[in-house]
Amino acid sequence: QFGFGITGKVPLEIVRELAPLVEEAGFSSMWFNHITRGNAYSSMEAAAEVTTSLVLGSGVTSIDSMMSAQEIAEEVRARRLPQDRLIIGIGANKPPSPLSTVQNGIDVINRELPGVPVYVGALGPKMRTLGVQHGQGILLNWLTPDAAKSAMDDRRNDAPETDAKVALYVRCSLGEENHEAIRSEAARYESFPSYGANFDRLGFRAMDAAVAVDSAADLQSRLAAYQGVIDQPILRAITAEDTLKAYASLVESARN
Repeated sequence: QFGFGITGKVPLEIVRELAPLVEEAGFSSMWFNHITRGNAYSSMEAAAEVTTSLVLGSGVTSIDSMMSAQEIAEEVRARRLPQDRLIIGIGANKPPSPLSTVQNGIDVINRELPGVPVYVGALGPKMRTLGVQHGQGILLNWLTPDAAKSAMDDRRNDAPETDAKVALYVRCSLGEENHEAIRSEAARYESFPSYGANFDRLGFRAMDAAVAVDSAADLQSRLAAYQGVIDQPILRAITAEDTLKAYASLVESARN
């Protein structure tokens, strides 16, 4: 089953209307990027109030620049988020050691929020290995189906004795009016040195891993290439505007 992802800056009134549609359409989870302009945890709170079984994920919180692992735990408790259906995504990229920062963050959240899975936002092989060996999974970005298969092979080699999961944001836009937004998103990521180097290493560009289509049939066909390949594929919605209509169109079009 696919998850469905949006950013934490989507207005909460839209989240409250969208989350039940996501759940009713059969998506297994709903993910919210924690960014400077939007709090994933307030979005998760809004979604929790109007759903019953939808898993809610933060993808991901930078614990060396936005919110510490301890603050994440306090945020979850303060908002009374349903811990039996949460996934907390964390990441780090600042010196002296992002790996140590993330490992410590996993330990804090596992201690403070026992039973809540912690996924690591990972790019390079060392962070991916840490996420599946020390955490409960990893959240990846911008992978073609073939690259996703390779990531799963790596996960099986890195942590054969664990049940750590691999989740993947598959960025999708539907309709010409939204394609410029996904092209801009791709260009923005390619401008980051770490991602640029990663694309060079993988041998493809960001848009090669994006799904920009004009019909529901094409959307379902392209997404089907990830089913059975990655543990938790996530339709990461890219729209020109934050409107219920734009997001609901993707939800309905992805419904089989």
